[in-house]
Amino acid sequence: MRYPALVLTILVVAAACTGSQQADTPATTVAATEAPATTVAPVTTVAPAATTTAPPTTAAPSTTVPSIFYTIGTPSIDPPAPIDGSAGANGSGCSPGAGALPAGVWFGFVDAKGTSSVEFDLACFFFGDAADTAATADGFADVVEDGYYVRNQNHAIRTVPVANGATVYVLPGGDTTFSTLDFSVWAPGPGDFGHWLVVNDGAVTEIMEQYAP
Repeated sequence: MRYPALVLTILVVAAACTGSQQADTPATTVAATEAPATTVAPVTTVAPAATTTAPPTTAAPSTTVPSIFYTIGTPSIDPPAPIDGSAGANGSGCSPGAGALPAGVWFGFVDAKGTSSVEFDLACFFFGDAADTAATADGFADVVEDGYYVRNQNHAIRTVPVANGATVYVLPGGDTTFSTLDFSVWAPGPGDFGHWLVVNDGAVTEIMEQYAP
């Protein structure tokens, strides 16, 4: 029998066919797909805005002189002290010029009293060494007594408004202790030696009787 050879031949042919098929099978080509290139937009650099700082503002120094409020304070038998510009006289002196009596402390004589004003004769009151100097200058060196001298060379009468609620300091009966009155009930006495008017904002706010030994 020759079967084994036939089987061998078939196996050889089959193997050859199989090899041929494998050789003829085209190779599968896998194409490499490249991702599309991503275009990155260029970065825009923004320049920082320039910061301008305004220089500090220097305020001009104020030239306004604060107003002064005049007051008697505690009344005394001694006259008010001289104020700058009084030319040696006590209080504000006696040279305010014509017109309304300006703010200050003024000596003189109350000739009459109204409901809201006084009729006032302005004078100069000198005390201590200033009294001797002023009296000598006026030719009355021998008339200075008790340390004071009054000069009244101008008898013009001024109408001076009085503020509502003004205070009056009086010496009843020649006493040296002051009493306090409201202007509305005060009546100047004929024997009063003289008075100090305290003027603020164009009106009298206080009146003080001057003591005379």
